Amino acid sequence: MKAKYRVLREQGKKCPRCKTQMQVRTHLEITSKQLRQAYYYEKWYRCMNESCLTTQVNPPEFKVMNPKQQRKKQDWEEIQRQNSFLQSI
Repeated sequence: MKAKYRVLREQGKKCPRCKTQMQVRTHLEITSKQLRQAYYYEKWYRCMNESCLTTQVNPPEFKVMNPKQQRKKQDWEEIQRQNSFLQSI
């Protein structure tokens, strides 16, 4: 199976659990799946210690917000607020 990521650095931050160096990975390409989501992570850390329970770390600085999807979520929340207001009358 072909990998859907590439390794940017072998020596990233230390794992919060086992303290070994983690790999920094990124997507090979941004797909329509990521663009349909409200957000996705452009990079992430991967702990390479096989005995560690932590496999992936997604820090907030790697988070990419999709403004179009965020707007849909805000519109949906506004509709829900209006509906609950109308039901309370």
